[in-house]
Amino acid sequence: MKWFLAFLFCCTMATQAVGQQPALPITKTEVFVDENGQRIRFTLPVRWQLAGSTITNKTGAKVAEFAPGTLANCAHQNGAAYLRELKAGYPDDMDNPRFVGSKTLVLNQTTWTEGIRNVPAWDGKANTGRWYTHDFFAIINKKCFLMTFYSLQPQLQNQADVRRLLASIRLE
Repeated sequence: MKWFLAFLFCCTMATQAVGQQPALPITKTEVFVDENGQRIRFTLPVRWQLAGSTITNKTGAKVAEFAPGTLANCAHQNGAAYLRELKAGYPDDMDNPRFVGSKTLVLNQTTWTEGIRNVPAWDGKANTGRWYTHDFFAIINKKCFLMTFYSLQPQLQNQADVRRLLASIRLE
């Protein structure tokens, strides 16, 4: 019986010691500086990396990027106006991007408009196949904010990470 009580005591102590260890963070804070010097603070999953304007995952695959002119004087009054332009296509669009659909997402009182397109996938050398861009638009501090996420399917596989990132965006 004494051995059994000693065993239970050791197990209890080991469980308490493990429970007291600090939890590993799931996100990290990053700062992106756009071409106009505007600082944009946000959180990324620890397994993602920011390099310039591009965000990659732990295998180095492109997950997202800040669009050129991420923060600019608003050419659009709202998400509907942004979607009209996205549906029509940008002047530099190549290989017939196809508009797939759109969604609206409200995070921390900011309304995000998501436009989904099927576009050529760039592997760093050439367009090799197609992937989906999830182009997010919001008006933050009276400026247009644009960010693009990439997926091989019409639905983002990492939606919780994307929502957490978008919700964390702060202008400094």
